[in-house]
Amino acid sequence: MITTPLLEEKNRVQRELAQSVNYDVDRYFAHVHQLFKEMQVQYGFTPQYADLPGGTLSSGEAETRFGLVNR
Repeated sequence: MITTPLLEEKNRVQRELAQSVNYDVDRYFAHVHQLFKEMQVQYGFTPQYADLPGGTLSSGEAETRFGLVNR
């Protein structure tokens, strides 16, 4: 597998996040989602979601659809 310092750092962070939630996928995604929301505020950007079959998916809809509200 080809590796670079950037990929090694990405993998290290993913391992650290997975360990921090005891490898629970639901908790992992909820934690990453919360970190992402904090980054939006800190760096002042808004994510752009792809068009999906049946319509678009806003940030709030993503939170509701994937069970990330009030976790």
